[in-house]
Amino acid sequence: MTKYIKEYERIIKERLGKRVSPEKLSEWIDYHKNQITHLQDERIIHLLITLNFGICFLLAVLAYLILQQFILIVLGCLFFVLLVPYIFHYYFLENTTQRWYGYEKKLYDKKSALKKN
Repeated sequence: MTKYIKEYERIIKERLGKRVSPEKLSEWIDYHKNQITHLQDERIIHLLITLNFGICFLLAVLAYLILQQFILIVLGCLFFVLLVPYIFHYYFLENTTQRWYGYEKKLYDKKSALKKN
């Protein structure tokens, strides 16, 4: 996913620097909005997964505090080890989504400037 995002951002930056017709720009805007929708879907899935791992981690800790079984510490550590990368990946997806909203605004601004000319 990270490779795809970086490649797409390279393409969108390249497109922002080109002179094109308003029709072509409208196509790019539609495509970009579609890409944002896909990214939002990915983001919500990762949010749900992250929340589930967080809840499982907290339940393992709570269960350890109640039952005092060593295996629950191991289970909690496993959930924590999985939770941390998901938090970082979700953070990456969230920041990417915000950045892509900015690209969308730039595309619309470029379209408005073309219509004025």
